[in-house]
This record gives sequence, C-alpha cells and structure tokens, in this order.
Amino acid sequence: MTFKKLLVLICVVAVLLIFAFAKKTIRQKEIARQEAQEKLSVCVLTKDLAGSFIAKILVYKGSDENNKLSISKDKEGNWILERKFGIRAKKEKIDKLLKELGDLKGEIRAASGDLFGDFQIKDNQGVHIIFEADGGKVLKHLVVSFLVAGRDKNFVRLAAGQEVVLVAKNILEHFNLFDKESKLDETFLADLKLFSFTPKQIQKIELSAGESFVLKKSQPEGASGPAWNFEPAKTLADEADTAKVDEFLRDVSGLYAKDVLDPGLNTYGFDQPALRIVLEDAQAKIAAEVELGSYLEKEKLHYVRVLPANFVYKVSDTYIQKINKGRQFFLKPQEKENPAKNKESKK
Repeated sequence: MTFKKLLVLICVVAVLLIFAFAKKTIRQKEIARQEAQEKLSVCVLTKDLAGSFIAKILVYKGSDENNKLSISKDKEGNWILERKFGIRAKKEKIDKLLKELGDLKGEIRAASGDLFGDFQIKDNQGVHIIFEADGGKVLKHLVVSFLVAGRDKNFVRLAAGQEVVLVAKNILEHFNLFDKESKLDETFLADLKLFSFTPKQIQKIELSAGESFVLKKSQPEGASGPAWNFEPAKTLADEADTAKVDEFLRDVSGLYAKDVLDPGLNTYGFDQPALRIVLEDAQAKIAAEVELGSYLEKEKLHYVRVLPANFVYKVSDTYIQKINKGRQFFLKPQEKENPAKNKESKK
C-alpha cells in the first residue's frame, strides 16, 4: 500500500470517528433534554411517606371540615375510627391506602391557582386528605378532584401548592367516593367482624339462654381427638355432641355486624340480656364475651354488646339464630332401642 492510499484511509477513519463522536454527543444532549423535560412535567406529591410516622388521617369533602372522617392509631398501633366510637378500621384497606399514597407523583396539567376551577379542585370542591404525625403536625395535605380524568386517574394537588397533577390512581375509591353526592361514611372502613379468635383456641363455654350451663373441652385417654363435656352433667346420659359444639364456635367466630352504635346509650336492652356467651382459651383468658339485647322487628336486627370493649352493634337475625342455642342443642342424640334386638334378648 502506497503512502498516498494510507493517508486517504487514515482521513476516512478520522472523519468516521468525528461523525460517531458528534452523533454520540448529540444523542447525549437529546437524552439530557428529555430528562430535563420529564423533570419539569412530573411532580412528586409525596415521597417515602411512611405509615409508621403517621398518627392520624383526616378526610373531608370541600369546606365541610365539621364532617371529618378521622382514622387514628391506638396505643397498640391499631387503626381505629374515632367517629365510629373507636372501632377498628379494616387493616388491609388502610395499608393499601398508605401504600398508594406513600409515593405519589404524576404529570403536571396546570401550574396556577387561577386554573383550579377548571379542574374542580378548589378548596371547597375537592376531597381533602390530611396525614398527621404525633402532636397534630401535618405531614401532607392533599386535595383530590371529583372530576373524572379517566379510568383510575385523579387530579390531585398539594393544599399549599399551585400545580394540578394527574396521577394514575383512583384515590377516592379508598373512601367509597365516586361523585360529589357520595356520602363520606366511616362504616365503609369499619372492621365489623366481632371476634378474632379461632374455634380451636376455646377450652370453655359459659352460656346463658334462659338456663345457664358450662361446657369444657378435655382430651380423653385413648381418644383420637378432644371431647366436650357438660360441667356438671345433670344426668349420666348428659353427653355433649362435640360436632355441635364445634359448629357453635364456628358460628360465634364468624359473627359480623351491620353497624356499630353509641355505647353510652341505655336503650338496647342489655339490663336483661336474652343471651350471654363467654368463651375462654387454654390460659383461662376470655376470648369472647357477648350479650344479646333487644330485637328490632322491622330491621330484623338485634342489639349485641361485646365486652369488655363495650362495643354495641346491630347484628342480623340470621347470625343470631345460629348462636342462640340452649342446652338441648348440645346434647348428643341418644341411640334408639331396636325392638327386634330386645325380643331376641328376652328369648
């Protein structure tokens, strides 16, 4: 190869390297420009908003601050509904809410308070969600519009901010709100399951439904499983039907209420309860204590009180019929005598 050809080849390679370098530089600038543009169009509303630092969640519609939904933590760290007389909130619902709102961001659709009306997100139009730490310190205050932005999308802003942000979340469904007319009702978040014990935990049953009696679990020697016995038994034939006892415990553990009521009233008929049930576990600790009050004929509901928490509920008659049992229900059926066998024995 002559020197001239070598020089031409070197020049060609140099030009190609220059073009490659220039193309790479332009691409890097374009990526940087796009990233800068994305940063300008994306707004982070909340970041790392940990549930462990949140002591209270307040929710209200528009300017109706007097009708607030208030969810707070009790001493054990459980979420409770203050306006529902301190009943527990559904843990899975609160956990889901905090997970979705803990890191919330979206596209900026407006950057001026003058445009809040266009998005129906003025203070008196939107739903306010406030996260507070201990002592009432506000961690975040969000305002969510009722304006439908698309499937599972909401317009949101910070209460003190100017940006209206479109987020890919359906925040209002967490509170059962679908339009301006929807009622803000804490019952939607209430855990209306009366008890959390499992039937296997129970070792003793005290039941009073007209007459009072006690059933205790034992493990007979050589038996394949536990047995239930009346203590004391009225007669030698008073044998408890373990299957019936297990059915009863399943029904008590599965009790759900329609609503929770003010425990401070004395109009529920608990002065003379129609039924009283006390269940104890292996450590003689009360796992459930419940009293049956008056019956609401029109609603087909009963007043029910759970102690010692002193929660008062409305419970469907369908549930009550399953647990309102007397001594006879638990008796093991006696085997009927076979007349033919009796004749043979006489012969």
